[in-house]
Amino acid sequence: MRKYKQNHNFIEIYGAFLLSTTFVTYGYAQTPSIISSNHPKVPAHQDMHNGGTVSASAIRPARKPNANAASGKEGDSVQASGAELLGVVGHHLSHATASIITQTALARNVAGANPLQTLGQLPGVMFAGGDGQGLDIWTSQLYVRGFQSNQIGATLDGMPLGEQTFYNYNGLGITQAISPENIRTVSISQGAGAEDVAATSSLGGAISYASRDPAKKKGAEVSQTFGSYNMFRTFVRLDSGEIGPAKTRFYVSYARNDTNKWTGVGPQFQQVINAKLYQPIGESSHISAFFDYSDVDQMTYMPKSLEILNTVGQRPDYYYGTPNGYRDAYMAAEGNYMRGENRSNDPKDVSYYDGVNEVRDYMGGINYDFLLTNRLRLTGSIYGHRESFYTTWANPYTQDMVPAPNGAALSEDVTHTGIQRFGGTTNLAYNIAHHDINVGFWYENNHFNTEGNEYSEPVLGTGSPLNSWGPWNNPYATLYAQVFNTNTFVAHVSDTYSPVHGLKIHYGFRSLLNTTRVGALANYPDYTGASAIAGGDSLTTAKAFLPHINIDWNFRKHHELYFDFAENVRAFPVSTYGAAASPLVNSQQAYEEKGRNVQPETAWAYSIGYRYTSRYLTGSISAYRVDFHNRLQALSYNVTPTQFLSSVQNVGSVNMNGVDAALTFIPVHGLNIYNSISYNHATYAKNITSDGITYYSHGRQVVGYPSLMYKASASYSFHNAEVFINTSYIGRRNLSYGYTAQDPATSVPSYWLTNLGASYDFGRIGIMKNFRINFNVYNLTNVRYIGAMGVENFPLAGDQDTLQMGAPRMFYGGLRAQF
Repeated sequence: MRKYKQNHNFIEIYGAFLLSTTFVTYGYAQTPSIISSNHPKVPAHQDMHNGGTVSASAIRPARKPNANAASGKEGDSVQASGAELLGVVGHHLSHATASIITQTALARNVAGANPLQTLGQLPGVMFAGGDGQGLDIWTSQLYVRGFQSNQIGATLDGMPLGEQTFYNYNGLGITQAISPENIRTVSISQGAGAEDVAATSSLGGAISYASRDPAKKKGAEVSQTFGSYNMFRTFVRLDSGEIGPAKTRFYVSYARNDTNKWTGVGPQFQQVINAKLYQPIGESSHISAFFDYSDVDQMTYMPKSLEILNTVGQRPDYYYGTPNGYRDAYMAAEGNYMRGENRSNDPKDVSYYDGVNEVRDYMGGINYDFLLTNRLRLTGSIYGHRESFYTTWANPYTQDMVPAPNGAALSEDVTHTGIQRFGGTTNLAYNIAHHDINVGFWYENNHFNTEGNEYSEPVLGTGSPLNSWGPWNNPYATLYAQVFNTNTFVAHVSDTYSPVHGLKIHYGFRSLLNTTRVGALANYPDYTGASAIAGGDSLTTAKAFLPHINIDWNFRKHHELYFDFAENVRAFPVSTYGAAASPLVNSQQAYEEKGRNVQPETAWAYSIGYRYTSRYLTGSISAYRVDFHNRLQALSYNVTPTQFLSSVQNVGSVNMNGVDAALTFIPVHGLNIYNSISYNHATYAKNITSDGITYYSHGRQVVGYPSLMYKASASYSFHNAEVFINTSYIGRRNLSYGYTAQDPATSVPSYWLTNLGASYDFGRIGIMKNFRINFNVYNLTNVRYIGAMGVENFPLAGDQDTLQMGAPRMFYGGLRAQF
């Protein structure tokens, strides 16, 4: 055993908007020794998720508590001017702190793969997932220069996608919003700038997705992909072409992605419908309407601790779908273990029956782009979005917390959240003399509700287990229920001044006002550990002046020098109860004691960089510093031996310094060789104290993000054939924030991950155009590695079942054609 070292029905969209309308190093896995901790296990509601804003994405409700836990135009592909910076990633354009990934790059990945996988090849960016396509919504994580995805703003065609977390309380993930085949470009800006982005969480940067417009010529696009673990994906897109003298055009697409889990039993299914109507107005204006629908049904992967990996192995998963699965899970809940779980020091924590995520998203709206005069342009959008999200797991801790009325040892724990939001953005761009002036605002109203319920599973031998996919009616206990209403208003003003050729000086600021009010609808004290949960309270994030300055100087022919400085703020998040570092998702007592005076998180980011671009060589180096203040953390503390309460407190700052460097060499036509290296030194400024215990985190690297990353790729194109290979080295990552005398500091080992791909374009064959075949191998060297971390938060010290193994070697092949 390799050891791992510790150190549904369519719901109507809002009437409001409807009416408004190197080269490559082959991988290996390290085999370090084991360091374990024996921290106490406590009731499930007290595993405080999303413990700090430098921690994991918000997660599903905890299975059990941990006293140490902290809670352009259609068809236009943007072509690289000069060298193609990423041979394997594809076309990658850079300007100042921004990088652009084109559709050409996205198409090289496995069909339907998460676009964040491609972004993960950029220096300073790390993507981790639990499957080969990066589509499992629980195990997909993104870090950018030490900031996690819930600290990175995200928009699609200028519309906000909200915080990119598992429990996205004000938006949705990109793979739910649009099929990757319909994405034209992905732009990422690193730093706290991008003052015009419609986001309240852009502490560490912003990701902007732009969708493809309907084609001017009538046609169709079809692709079919097959892969390991019975994976198949079908994508069909129909374009109307220009219709009539008005030249109206539209497209409709459908994507279906089906696969089995690579460990355990169960399907991972997703289907996405996208539709877009485009109406040109004159020569330089247009209006478009869109509708997006997503259906995600995933039997997810069971998280593991380092101790579980070292004693039971990486393969144990939910018992669902296995012979005698319900019987064995039920008996394990009673303390009788049938599958060797007792090799673990907490065998019940390896003995879950099922875990499911079901999400339905509906989004629609109107985008507009009007040239009012030859100097003045008005752009913006009106949008609406609705989501229904169920996450479930069979709870073996029922007897200790919320006993089932039938006396069963298992119950089904079901969390349901809902989003209903609408809003709009408007931007005015004015050009005069050497100035490009931009003024705009964004408003959104978001209604978010969440509740946790328990449903009785049958006593063993008296019936079949509940259907893991629902429907969910008539719970025997409602554990908690809250409703949140948030109003957000963001305004920005900026000017880009070009005094001489090659020099641009950008200066501007944004103002943010975000107010959330919470209502408490239900509370089960034996579960929450509180006599009352937060209700009738509100929190406001208000920042009138958040400056951004950028200087970009293209001196001589191939040289660029830039400097960027910005301040930004993250509005107070909300989530399901106890699953965010927010006073509003905790007890009323915690809110009264500390919530009224808590300050929002802010970041000051500075970066300076140099870039050289020529036909044969492209290189860049960027140094940055970030001062991250008011880091909020959800901490748990004892009330009784079996009850834990959580509170949110300011646990200090993070001081971050780093360097990213990249080099692309094109020795001959068609051959691209790319290398990049990233170093990040991000440390906590002070220790953390919780429940009278000091956790020594001062000076320790932040959790989840490595100090060192190296990436390399090589691609070669000859006529219609292309082959590429890429590899990434992800350095050691800290699992725990710190250590105590009893519990050690823990970390997970480094790893190399290598991918291979090839394609051939046959051109026209009969009625088919651009008939293309492709072949991809994920994890070519079949290394065993830990991918996502902190899916159930990071421990303050010691170990915790919050890790996900990365997927093994997987093969994919596909066909694609246009008609």
